Amino acid sequence: MHHKQPMPYGMYRVDKDYIDYMKERQPKIIASEITDLYVGPVLTVDEEWGFYAPVTPKPDESDKMFIAEGAVIANFVHVREMIPCCERILTRDTESTPESEFCMKEENRRMIELMAAVLFEADKERGEKE
Repeated sequence: MHHKQPMPYGMYRVDKDYIDYMKERQPKIIASEITDLYVGPVLTVDEEWGFYAPVTPKPDESDKMFIAEGAVIANFVHVREMIPCCERILTRDTESTPESEFCMKEENRRMIELMAAVLFEADKERGEKE
């Protein structure tokens, strides 16, 4: 069965008040002063909600795919800090940047989504054991 995604995969700006609200509850989340640019949905929850991963400035011009400590893809897509979002707190960002070019490549998208699914399942299992 095919599930409808909450929003099409892409680059979004997340409402800063919402990021601040989420950071109060989950300190690991990257502060809105650092970035409000997110990619996603990297994981779909239901027809309204999906998870979006924060994107910080790309450190260099290389386009190498690698996963750094803390599930950071290519040193600027922070999958471990993904947050649930819905349409009302998202604004599409269509600016062409090195970050968006990287995130929108199909092979990179697949890796970002795979990492999100692995982390989501690992967190769920950890929560069930506690």
